[in-house]
Amino acid sequence: QIEHQCQLLIMALDLAFPTPIWTEKCTEDFSKLNYFTKFITENNNMVALNKSGKTILSRCLDTWKLFEIKEILNKKFQKFCTDILKAPKEMEVAMTTSWLTSTKQGGSIGVHRHMNNWYAGLLYFDSDYAGASALQLHNPLMSCTSFAPDVQPLFNVNQGIQIPPTHNLLVFFPAYLYHATSVQESTDTRHSLAFNFIPKRCGMTIDDFGTSDSQYDIEWLSS
Repeated sequence: QIEHQCQLLIMALDLAFPTPIWTEKCTEDFSKLNYFTKFITENNNMVALNKSGKTILSRCLDTWKLFEIKEILNKKFQKFCTDILKAPKEMEVAMTTSWLTSTKQGGSIGVHRHMNNWYAGLLYFDSDYAGASALQLHNPLMSCTSFAPDVQPLFNVNQGIQIPPTHNLLVFFPAYLYHATSVQESTDTRHSLAFNFIPKRCGMTIDDFGTSDSQYDIEWLSS
């Protein structure tokens, strides 16, 4: 029995290289986003509004009418970084792009990922998502093997994650993840708010070996 216990002590299962994906049911009021969905046309499923109210691409939360929502999402992602990712409190993040999406019955969003960003986010602000297409997150290890063995889903690299949208659901996931949506079966149009984040600075934390020799601070880029 003692020998058996010793053998157990030298065995361990380490779930290496995790992919943190965060979902949260928000209680804040995001209903003002519904007003801006009418600016989305069939040929353009992204819309942004500058301060004059004209339509432009990719930064809808920078309009003064939606800046309060941007502040809420920034704080939630900052809290995710410090509480879940255990980032130092000195590390600040910045939202880069933000846009609204619209998917009608029979439509879908193809497989893609968000380059030039660290984390991506989605907010489902519609009041009802009954029958709406799910968010599909692809396993990043899929390209590392040619096999699909019958193992538990936790260890199956061909197994992705599906997240059904619900009212006020917030999702954060690494921007390197390929993702898509299935075909929208519902007759209702499916809306969401998408956005991206980058860290304002990296490699600045002082440890036993001093600071990293590979650093950046976005303030340097404007000098």
